[in-house]
Amino acid sequence: DDIQPSGHNHNEPKQNKLVREKTGIYKFTGLHGNKYRGGGVLSDAMVEQYEEDGVIVIRNLISSHLLDKLDEASATLVKEHQEGAGVKKMKRQQFHMVKNHAIFLGVPSPSADKQSCSSSNEHEVCIPDAENDDATSSNDETMSAFRHVAMYSKIPRVAASLLRLDELRVGGAEHLNLPRQLPGDPEPSHTIDDNINLRICRDIFLTKDDDEYACGWHVDDTGFWPSIASDPGVNAWIALDDMPYQWSRKNLPKHLAADNERPPRNHTAVATFALSLGSHRAPWRQEAYAVTGSTHTLPPEGFLSAADMIRRRSGKGTCNIKTSAPHLYEKLEENKIVYDIKKGDVIFHDRWLFHRTVTVAEYENQLKSELGESLKLERSDKIFRRYSIRYSPGSARVPPGYGVEPSVLYNAANANLTLNEIVESDGPWYPKVWPLLKKNEDPDNIEGLAELVHEKMPQAEIARDERKKEIRMALRKGGGP
Repeated sequence: DDIQPSGHNHNEPKQNKLVREKTGIYKFTGLHGNKYRGGGVLSDAMVEQYEEDGVIVIRNLISSHLLDKLDEASATLVKEHQEGAGVKKMKRQQFHMVKNHAIFLGVPSPSADKQSCSSSNEHEVCIPDAENDDATSSNDETMSAFRHVAMYSKIPRVAASLLRLDELRVGGAEHLNLPRQLPGDPEPSHTIDDNINLRICRDIFLTKDDDEYACGWHVDDTGFWPSIASDPGVNAWIALDDMPYQWSRKNLPKHLAADNERPPRNHTAVATFALSLGSHRAPWRQEAYAVTGSTHTLPPEGFLSAADMIRRRSGKGTCNIKTSAPHLYEKLEENKIVYDIKKGDVIFHDRWLFHRTVTVAEYENQLKSELGESLKLERSDKIFRRYSIRYSPGSARVPPGYGVEPSVLYNAANANLTLNEIVESDGPWYPKVWPLLKKNEDPDNIEGLAELVHEKMPQAEIARDERKKEIRMALRKGGGP
């Protein structure tokens, strides 16, 4: 069987070979015929179920070779973080590590084609340092795994189909998967809109340890998803460690396959990911946006300053819905789903689906509730890794006003422009990932990428650090002058 859905109860044609399972997760094991989209991964029923639930999980979508590279790259980041000078474990940290813009790692500098010199002879002729050059090249290749999975795997093709951009680009679903045009065939009756594309709006590598603090039910604000509220988006959340959740089968919703078998007694607590099914279309979602101060509540013109942001932002904070609106918290918990995740699984979820981290402490409490308070648990020092890629159409618009978006901090004229417009005028801040690259295009030699990574981004990061200081000071002052 090619794709094995875990619990979606739909009357699919038999030739689609969709088989009910108990985990809520689809397994990808090969390409389908022309009735499937997203690179041969998605059926129409899967897209419809995604639109209803706001989430779909697919296993085996990333090749084992690429997953190994991603594992190596992420382990390198964690090691560098832990070995960094002055890095100390602090309490009440939402994440152990946060690395924005991982897609820009492993990009050779504009001078990389120049040889490094270990020494020079009496005529001042460079003696190449081959060992150092080889090490740099090897490290660049390793770290480029983030870029390769985010841009050139099947993931962006699935994201484009979940947003139905494939339909929009060809003028309707009836024009999808038509036979290949051959020489001498009549011209197709439909037109292709080349302005419709998919871009990476933001990508973040994250790790969670056993810290008990985590952000409560929320949707990502502009700091993590820099486009205005009317823009759609899909988050591809990639697990880089196993995150078993032994209650998944018992707690699946009615339209997913479930059973009453007792879960295996796994006594190892993990930090994992919870989503609230259907919350992206719930009738009370606008109230939830208001109490968390989501992007929907921002003034159309944007904020004027850090103090203005603190004074005019609505709600009681992005992460605090449990205390600011307990009745909404209960609704979100009622529809909670936590998948039994394996390394390499990809959770695709709607931009506006409420989600939160499940901490090690919460997991331990659930184990004790299930197996008895006397259960002895040992805390693991394991770090749980995940890589999150936020995809939006190229027509998505970066918010205006005061903020921390690097492209705007580097060039204020980029505010309130679309991702397409910014890339066209100022370089690949938001790389295009769909439609696919043409065969003659080099995926690691995107025009302007080296300049962006090694010249523009460092300037933007300095400006962002200054902005964050201003925001912290305004918070301490309560929004006063």
